[in-house]
Parts: sequence; structure tokens; C-alpha cells
Amino acid sequence: VTISNAEAGVTYQAFLNDVPVSTTVTGTGANLLLSVNATLLSTGTNQVVVKANYPDCNPVNLSQQAQIIRVVPDTATITPSGTTQLCAGETVTLQASAGTSYLWSTGATSQSITVSQAGSYFVTITNAQGCTAESAAVTVTVTAIPSASITLSGSPNLCAGETVTLQATGGTSYLWNTGATTAQLTVSQPGDYFVTAFNGSCSAVSSAVTITQQPEVVAQITVQGSSELCPGETVTLTASSGSSYLWSTGATTPSITVSAAGSYTVTVFNGDCSAVSAPVAVSVRAVPEIPGTISGDTEICVDSAQLYSIAAVP
Repeated sequence: VTISNAEAGVTYQAFLNDVPVSTTVTGTGANLLLSVNATLLSTGTNQVVVKANYPDCNPVNLSQQAQIIRVVPDTATITPSGTTQLCAGETVTLQASAGTSYLWSTGATSQSITVSQAGSYFVTITNAQGCTAESAAVTVTVTAIPSASITLSGSPNLCAGETVTLQATGGTSYLWNTGATTAQLTVSQPGDYFVTAFNGSCSAVSSAVTITQQPEVVAQITVQGSSELCPGETVTLTASSGSSYLWSTGATTPSITVSAAGSYTVTVFNGDCSAVSAPVAVSVRAVPEIPGTISGDTEICVDSAQLYSIAAVP
């Protein structure tokens, strides 16, 4: 409240319903500014009485009194358009409550701002009466997106009965397309496998790894003839179908012909897969000894009989 040409030596004070709402100020003959404590006023229009206190006299009301309108500024709030816990590359829009002008902590002057950086954001809002209010801060966090990848412990081309371990990297937790949630996954079945790697609420999906499985290799030996040989005889051993072979003799053909006694096996290969046959035993009979001398007469009569003998052959 401004008092024009306030008399020197006279003290002035503002009252609302006989309650002081300002301090006492002494005039100097010039204009006097009397500061009113707005927190002591009611919201809306207030009829404030300014009293002059002359020395040795009772206070008197000034002929012109002040009418003060107290306006309570609106509460300043910020409403995010979504979560404020962002993954790298994401954004969130911060919307300020209604006002006539705005000043964000970023320097922006629009009612809303879209942010992608971590930080604490607040806004100062001015209403039509020129009153300002500052919002509470909104904290935005940004988490790095993981880099999901899979490494294999061995070949992705499995033979029957084999397994391979898939190792996920790049996250703090994982979810495989099989439903498993471990960092490692051991598989034996053909198919495409991929993993989602998580870093907090942020995630990334790896490229798929394709696991194949070769048909089961069957290794068998077919004996073409008898496996019990007389000296000088041979027998042919034939392996079951495959792409390549390795016999226990070192031969690499589908069939081998043998004459020696022994146990024979074959490893049958089909690509990178293989199987070993059951052994086939080949035996060779011993050569009998030459019979000894036949004893008995070499001349006999007609209609007579002669007994001959020969030594036993072991």
C-alpha cells in the first residue's frame, strides 16, 4: 500500500478487521510504501484500513483506504504421459497443469515437454493474476538396452543322441523361446532357438540359432558266406550304407575280403555322424595231418577178405 506524502513523524499501519496486517512505518514527508502480509488476508477482496498514529494522539483512519484482492496461485503439477523409467531411445511427455505461461527447468516455455534424457524436471507456472507456483520435481531414469546374443558350445549340426549348450549374454536375466529362464540352455532337438535378454524393464531379442539333427547312423556287417574258413578260403564282409567307412583293418571301402581269423568291426560315417558295428568273428580251421601208412596184404585171393588199418589222425 502506497501512502502519498506521508507526514514526517507520523506512524502508519494497516489493519484488517482491527488485526494488524503490516508492520508500523514512520513517515518522512515523502511517499511511503506499507508492505502488507498477504498470508494474513482472506482469499478474495479485503478492505484494509490504514491508520495514522500522531504523537500523543489516538490512531485515526486515513480518508482513503485500500482494497486488496488476494489471489491464491493454482497448484503446479506435472503429469507424465507414461512411465518415467525409460529404456534408451524412448521418450516421455511431461504435461504441466493449466496456467498462462510456463518455465521449465530445461528453459522450455511450452505447457508440455518431451524428454529422453535422465534427470529431474520441474516447472514454474504463472496464472492470469501474475502469481507463480513451482511444481514438485519429476525424476526420469534411462536404462541401457541390452545386447542379446547366443554362443554355442559346439556344432549346431547334431548327431542322434548329442546335445549342444546355448549361452545367452548381454542381459541380467533371460527368457528363452522354450520358456527357460537360465543363461544356459542345453538342447538335443532340432529347431530355431532365440532368447530375450532383460536389463531391468528394458529388453532385446537375439537372432535365432538353428539346430539341425542328422539321421541316426546304423552300422552293421553282412557276412557273404561262412565265417568259418578252411585254410586258403576267404569271406567278404560288407558294411551297411553310409558316406564313408573305416574298418578295424584300416580299410576304407564298403566291403573287405578277409582270410585271416580275427574280430572285425567297421565305423560307418554319415557326414559328421558315425556308429561302430558289433564285431564279426572269422575263424580258420586247422589243416589235418597227412594220414600214416596203410598196413595189410596187397595181394588177396578171389572171394577172400583182408583187413587193412591206418594210424589215427589227430
